[in-house]
Amino acid sequence: MFGNSFLDVDLDLNDSILRQMKETPQNIHQDRYDTTLYNELRQASSKVQELEGRGTDTFPALLQDLWATFYKGDPVLQDSKKVNMQHQINRPFVERILEDSTTKETRMTTMLDELSAGIAAVQAGEKMVKEINSREELKKAMEEANQAQEESEKGNTEAAEQIMKQAQQKLQAAARDVRRAVRESIQSGKEKVEELQKTLGGWGLTPEDLKHLPIGERLTLAETLTGKSNLKRIADLVGKMRNLARAEQRQKIKKQRDEIHSITIGGDINHILPAELSMLRHPLMKLDFYRKFTEKQLLQYDLKHQERQGKGPIVAAIDISGSMHGYPLEWAIASALALADTASRQKRNCSILFFNTEVKKEFNFAPGERDIEKYVQMASIGASGGTSYEPALFRAKEIIHSDSKFENADIVMITDGACTLPDAFLQNFNNWKTSKKTRCHTILIGTDSIKELEEWNDKIWKIANLTGAEDEIAGELFQEIY
Repeated sequence: MFGNSFLDVDLDLNDSILRQMKETPQNIHQDRYDTTLYNELRQASSKVQELEGRGTDTFPALLQDLWATFYKGDPVLQDSKKVNMQHQINRPFVERILEDSTTKETRMTTMLDELSAGIAAVQAGEKMVKEINSREELKKAMEEANQAQEESEKGNTEAAEQIMKQAQQKLQAAARDVRRAVRESIQSGKEKVEELQKTLGGWGLTPEDLKHLPIGERLTLAETLTGKSNLKRIADLVGKMRNLARAEQRQKIKKQRDEIHSITIGGDINHILPAELSMLRHPLMKLDFYRKFTEKQLLQYDLKHQERQGKGPIVAAIDISGSMHGYPLEWAIASALALADTASRQKRNCSILFFNTEVKKEFNFAPGERDIEKYVQMASIGASGGTSYEPALFRAKEIIHSDSKFENADIVMITDGACTLPDAFLQNFNNWKTSKKTRCHTILIGTDSIKELEEWNDKIWKIANLTGAEDEIAGELFQEIY
């Protein structure tokens, strides 16, 4: 009997250990792949790690359940029997998360998207931990769950179950607080994801365009884009500029398409003459119309098809002298980014130079390239120093002259001050420009005379003040070079 009692104790311990090994802290079912993805996110994000430390011991698992709800294609509740005692306290929160209508709306954006799901989970988790810590009953319930786990690990099963029962009763009594915590957390996550989508959309990107970057870099980039007010302003401007550029291009194509050249015969129902269409009103002539349509013998307009001349690359020079500080520089940067975006879509090379009395920064874009890291670096450039055209034009000339990919390039400058170029440089530059068939266009912001600019530009636009007319000018520029 003595031996059997020890054997019984060993069996009880083994059963307890096996049961704990099979238990999970997660209330949302997650497979090994889900867990691997989340661990990568956790290791890459200091924000996730910081959030985990702000809650009770059960909060990290709740944060992971939040992420899984946003990420998984079909998140389902784990069998409650498989959830360990301590983390069953999270279940009411998870159940409310799954039921919340805002969760379903948010998942339309975050489902199977690591970045969006991570951003939503972090934002929702931050709001959740604040709600829990600020509501006494919720905080006590979570703390008591920790105590229940401690008692369970000591072998005090009855005490653990009693404490856990008290904790769950506190949550039931505070059901309204639980719903409110979930509702506000999910709403916060939804708004953050929408902000990210809008910001990326301004740059002409989607989360898919960032997938070549490790998740940690994507998170950092997303936080930078949505956290800095000047980047958000520039993103809004870029979005407007991109739409303007595309509208100008569509209008240009439409004008070319609608130009009538002559009359011909055919069967294109969209271009048939009104006189032919009128045959459909007459019972007998209708049959003749169908015959001619079948034989492609109807009179129709022959639209003059003007092939769009192949546009060359773009070299943009943006003045970043001290006087450009503020909105003028943001508008100029947005214009440059819109040029880069359009060049990318049209498979054209593009080089963006930022200059004051020297070329301070240079960004080169291959056809089709869309690099958000370059975009952010461009948008983060500040204004300082004076203005001199010579270094920028010399570098633009150097790029076009030395790189065959920039043959027939357009040079675009945006500046707020007219500068005089040395006679020798001006004569050499104009001779070179003629030989290379390069065109130059400048937008001058301010009240300076355009006399100096007329000496080397094909077209100049002058904006006295940035109060709305700049959009029309940008549209004219886009139409000119596209």
